[in-house]
Amino acid sequence: MTFAQAEGAEPLPSQMKQKEISPELRSRLWATIIASVPSGLKNAVRPSLGREVYGEWENILFDIHTYVDMKPADEFDADYEKVMGNLKYLIWETNYISVFGFLQEVIRHPKCPSEFTSSVERELRTARAPYRIVAKTIMPFASEQEAAAVATAIETTKNANFAGAYEHLKQAAEACTKGNYPDSVRESIHAVESVARMLDKDAKELSSALAALEAKSGVHGALKQGFLKLYGYASDEKGIRHPMLESGAPNVDEVDAVFMLSACASFVSYLIGKARASGLIA
Repeated sequence: MTFAQAEGAEPLPSQMKQKEISPELRSRLWATIIASVPSGLKNAVRPSLGREVYGEWENILFDIHTYVDMKPADEFDADYEKVMGNLKYLIWETNYISVFGFLQEVIRHPKCPSEFTSSVERELRTARAPYRIVAKTIMPFASEQEAAAVATAIETTKNANFAGAYEHLKQAAEACTKGNYPDSVRESIHAVESVARMLDKDAKELSSALAALEAKSGVHGALKQGFLKLYGYASDEKGIRHPMLESGAPNVDEVDAVFMLSACASFVSYLIGKARASGLIA
């Protein structure tokens, strides 16, 4: 990625922005922790002594203190205000490694409440985070290769003066971040169409444009057919390419949108590269 892309100046969907945590996700995770960690009076007769964490969370936090952070067991303090102060600092001030490392230790602990894991899963999806929970393990939602493919295509179309494709890729990334998955798929397909038609201005549809490019620049027939099948999916799926004729949302989810964005971005870069190699463009 370029420096601008790494710094967020160029768009990548939030699902591909690994190694960071958005303010929205921090807020949601903190609210989940507040709702999950219980507290009770240290001494019912002397309420002025304050509250302490108890139950499953006391066991979890003790084990993390002792066996993960490697601190003396006798220094563990279940005081609620101290515990929550430390957790608040962790969620709001530390990096993604510390935050997700802590959450994974909690999720994997045998005493972890099942509703806590479900809540974290929900907030990761709702915030369209780049990490998800799979088999009690926090994993990247998209690969680094997928993110690099999108970043490369955005940079390539920008520098090669393919303004239409550049805008479509940007809009696809933005729509994916917002959760508008049918719009994201539509814009991803438009990016490929835009490049194909820039390379063959006489083409009236994607199939004829790819056929012309196959003849002129040696686009492999199998690759052409593979992309046409993806294109057919986007054309046929209700509400993506065509107006919605029936009630109900288009059957397109986050996984579809992220895959189509990376696939179309890769194909855009491929088409431009082949066109350059054959002398169709400078």
